[in-house]
Amino acid sequence: MLATLREVLPEKGRAVGAFDVVGLEWAEAILEGAETLGLPVILSVAPHLGGPPLRALAPGLRVLAEEARVPVALHLDHGESLGEVVEALKLGFTSVMLDGSHLPLEENIHLTRLAVEVARAYGAAVEGEVGAVPGGYGGEVSQEPVAYTDPLEARRYLEETGVDALAVSIGTRHGLHKGPVRLNLPLLEELGQLPVPLVLHGASGLSPEEYRALVARGIRKINLYADLALEAASVLKKVEAEDYELDGGHEGRPQGLGHGPDAPMVGKLKALLWDLDGTLAETEELHREAFNRAFAHFGLPFYWDQETYARLLWTTGGKERLKRALEETPGAPGLSWEEIAEVHRYKTDLYLRLLREEGVALRPGVRRVLAEAREAGVALALCTTTSPENAEAFLEGTGLLGWFSLVLAGDVVARKKPDPGIYLLAQEHLGLAPEEGVVVEDSRSGLLSALGAGFPVLITPSLYTLDQDCQEARALLPHLGEPGNPAPVLQGPRAGERVVVDLSYLEEVRGWWST
Repeated sequence: MLATLREVLPEKGRAVGAFDVVGLEWAEAILEGAETLGLPVILSVAPHLGGPPLRALAPGLRVLAEEARVPVALHLDHGESLGEVVEALKLGFTSVMLDGSHLPLEENIHLTRLAVEVARAYGAAVEGEVGAVPGGYGGEVSQEPVAYTDPLEARRYLEETGVDALAVSIGTRHGLHKGPVRLNLPLLEELGQLPVPLVLHGASGLSPEEYRALVARGIRKINLYADLALEAASVLKKVEAEDYELDGGHEGRPQGLGHGPDAPMVGKLKALLWDLDGTLAETEELHREAFNRAFAHFGLPFYWDQETYARLLWTTGGKERLKRALEETPGAPGLSWEEIAEVHRYKTDLYLRLLREEGVALRPGVRRVLAEAREAGVALALCTTTSPENAEAFLEGTGLLGWFSLVLAGDVVARKKPDPGIYLLAQEHLGLAPEEGVVVEDSRSGLLSALGAGFPVLITPSLYTLDQDCQEARALLPHLGEPGNPAPVLQGPRAGERVVVDLSYLEEVRGWWST
């Protein structure tokens, strides 16, 4: 029977096995063992291990779980992005892990909190990780040092994210490794005082005595893959030694679609979804000038230079940005939300006046790509945190009014980027699956928002977001390019080349699985 992670996690002093599977035959064998023992079990899928795409494997796993005679949780292991997390939740997984352990703690907390919010909407559980369990996969032998979990960081992470389970690093290693594993049991004793079930990654190769010692100190979920892979390899070697041939032998056998990083998605590009400020045009300087004029009018103790404004842009939404500045500035007046909104309305009027008087140019390639999309029948959507008045004035001033079949702006959703709400709403309005669209953004907040809704993302950083980390983007270019001025591809399809982004390139961004 299908169960949630919370339902299969035992009380302290016992543990449940979580087995990474790369095919349905693996899952069938694991469920047969669980049913024989009458024990709950977790079927995990770690996309980086290979095997079929999640969308191909998930339906079969869900059927097996629902028909099993024991409780079975379906778990996404080591999700690398919010996009993967959302995809797994939509496919019916009851538990997900967003692995931000390689990131600074602040960013790990931020990403995990977003994953928790999304997972709660699906009734699913979330596993997080603090500290990094080293290791290699695919036959690699790990010799990396262990990055142990810091108990203080773990407690803060737990308090600020609300995860249902916490993976900790106490000396184990993923995959194959040389030499003995040195378990830090005193550290685990301390971590075991946290009010959360602890998870052990890299558990293959331990002795029964070591398992007992770990479980006694708070480990309640044990992840295994390398032992399964070694057993499978052993069986295959026996088959080879007995001179069996499958499908006439393996030499020259074609690789099937959908089994690796270069497996194409089904379908075609149906929609382009755009951010406005910084993406369609470099409008932020006009916003900054309007804010500063509004501050002077209301006698507020602010002047936002470019460096200050760049930092504040991490907070999306003008009212939210002003609220943050008031909270961070000693001696600043304590304005109510209504008073903040009044300042922002005045700022919006100033911005509209500046926009009409000074105008703004579209960024390179924007009008060309929009026109090509319209001609090809690709839907255009505008998803922006700026106000509806600003969006309409911008579209009118740039000659784009009427080009977008959907405009979502301002407070159309309760939470602004990096929350995925605005892109999830766009999906609903357009009747669109995320793999049928591409989002064009300029910032990390926008990237996280789009990934949270499952979209592939192309990033063209603006003047104010050049230093932001957008490594999860499917493609990263300084601009969209024009004939005679192609853009260098910094990341993504055709990396290292110079391209003029068109629908063909956007199809590459949309249509191929990232590694």
